[in-house]
Amino acid sequence: MAGDPRRRALLGAALGFLLLDRAPAVPALATLHRYMDGWAGIGRVVVALDRDGYKVTLSKIAAGEWRVTFHRDAMTSVDGYGVAATPWRATQRAAWAILNRAA
Repeated sequence: MAGDPRRRALLGAALGFLLLDRAPAVPALATLHRYMDGWAGIGRVVVALDRDGYKVTLSKIAAGEWRVTFHRDAMTSVDGYGVAATPWRATQRAAWAILNRAA
């Protein structure tokens, strides 16, 4: 993954904490969820990965089911994939998949 390694590490840390179960019980993590769980949070993740050449596809599959794919080339690759009940959680899962692949 190209780009600033400090930004990548910060995004990875944030996503790791966001994907923990029961994370909002800890005040600092509840603040992180308020910052990242919403449309603005999706934008933050998309902009961060766009810097590294990834494009995003966000789809609502059915009621309560969102799908996100990050890809460098939409025709030939899916680099990160996530499905969840909310678009921000699906985005976080897909981004986490990319960061784990790059590690």
